[in-house]
Formats: sequence, C-alpha cells, structure tokens
Amino acid sequence: MKRSLLDEFIAFYESFDAKRISELGALYAQDVIFIDPIHRVDGIAALQGYFNHLCAGEGESRFRITDVIRAAESQDGADSSAFLRWQMTYSHPKLAGNKTLTLVGGSMVRYSDVIHHQEDFYDLGQMIYQHLPVLGWAVKKVKSHLAGSGANPAQPEVPASQQGQASAQSSVDNSHREHSGGKRSAL
Repeated sequence: MKRSLLDEFIAFYESFDAKRISELGALYAQDVIFIDPIHRVDGIAALQGYFNHLCAGEGESRFRITDVIRAAESQDGADSSAFLRWQMTYSHPKLAGNKTLTLVGGSMVRYSDVIHHQEDFYDLGQMIYQHLPVLGWAVKKVKSHLAGSGANPAQPEVPASQQGQASAQSSVDNSHREHSGGKRSAL
C-alpha cells in the first residue's frame, strides 16, 4: 500500500538528517514557498540551501509529529491542507550549556501531489533567545511581567504519550529557569 504524501512528510522529518536533504524534491514543489519565524524561502534549491546551512551547525535536533489535522479533501481539484503539531528536541553548545531543550511548534502545509507551501509556527524566544546569557534573563523577566504576579510563564503542553520522556526535561528546564535569572541550528 502506497503511503500518502503526509505520511511521507512525517517519516521524512522524524528521521531527518543532512544526508536526506537531497530527497526534498520528492516532497516539495520546485516553486515551494517555505516560511518560518526567521525568514521566507522561495524554491526547492533555496530550501535545500537553507537546510544545508542549518545542518552545518554544531547543534543537533530531532522531530516528532504529535498531531495531524487534515482539512476536508477538496472536490474541485484544489490543494489540500493540513496542520501538523510537532515537538523538536535540540541542543547547541551556545544554548543552555548544550543541554537538551524542547520546542513545540506547528507546520501548516498546502499540497496536491507535492507540498507547495509550508509555514512553520514556533516561539523563537523559547527556542533561542531565552537560553542566551544576558538576553535570556531579559526575555524571562518580560514573560514573567506579562504573565502577572504569581503566574508561571507558559510552557508547551506535552502529549500524555510523552509525559515520562518530558518529566526529566521539565526539571532541567525549571532548574535552568530558576538559576539563570534542529532542527539543527547554525548559531
């Protein structure tokens, strides 16, 4: 039985590494538009270049797709769409002492036989800024102020199936928060 494009997409990202960048053309259109909180990339060659740049860094990352919401299939031949919620675990020598960190985000994809458009949503502050020495302290202070007194800064919801895996990470994150004040990354 042939897997659907979304199944291929999930399998690709859950086993992603630099050696697989050449396979992007099987998933994405030549004129793909890829948008994330950092920038916009137009075309498969630019997307491959972006991923090569990310994989050239010192960091490591792994993705796990936790939820998929598919829009109703179009009857008129128009593109389909889906939203995929993901969890990325990552580390980088310049962030939080190279500790393993977790980021929850999502990807909105529009596709027919290949993906034409992908927009990723995630908190860049949570991913990078709050783990940098001086800037991290300031970001956490602003979040705490916006949350109000007595409130804890928002933490991403970890699916029940991953609660055991995340408990050790939560204690690391909480310890870091109290003491400080992959997607791979090319920081």
